[in-house]
Amino acid sequence: MLWREAYEDFQRRTTYSTFPDTLDGVIQRLITVNERNFAARNYTKAVTALYFSPNTSSDIIHSLQGMAFNLHRWLDRVEKNKQLAPWIRRDELELSFINAEYATINDWVRGQISDENYLRRLVETILIITVGAARGSTHAHAIRILKKIRSTGRLPEFPRGAADESAPLRVTG
Repeated sequence: MLWREAYEDFQRRTTYSTFPDTLDGVIQRLITVNERNFAARNYTKAVTALYFSPNTSSDIIHSLQGMAFNLHRWLDRVEKNKQLAPWIRRDELELSFINAEYATINDWVRGQISDENYLRRLVETILIITVGAARGSTHAHAIRILKKIRSTGRLPEFPRGAADESAPLRVTG
């Protein structure tokens, strides 16, 4: 599928200064992946239309879910450290994150969220879910990030670097 190939190519060429098993890593990846949507609004609109169409096959839905920001390593760590709330079902939590990401993107491509607020709203949505699902240091860190966003009006900034040695091209900001 063409959209999946474009996504995977982007991921291969992108490096990050954070590790994927940290909340900062999740946020940096979420911001980086979604920043490209500004230059690919029609592509993004088509992808979200497919995601929310009742006629889209389950194979395509699973492929699109796989393109959502990758939480597996981070959630593995959170779960291993026993920082998920006891009522949380991991698979349902992952799907909630993915659905929230696509819903926010869909609101943006439909003009319900301005370009200026798009990434902030997306990050805040993911952090709010994290606050409700996590305990301990993960919960506290998510709250600190949310408070900082609210007090400054700015997203967290991450230096561009190479914590992921698997990608050959460095993202420049």
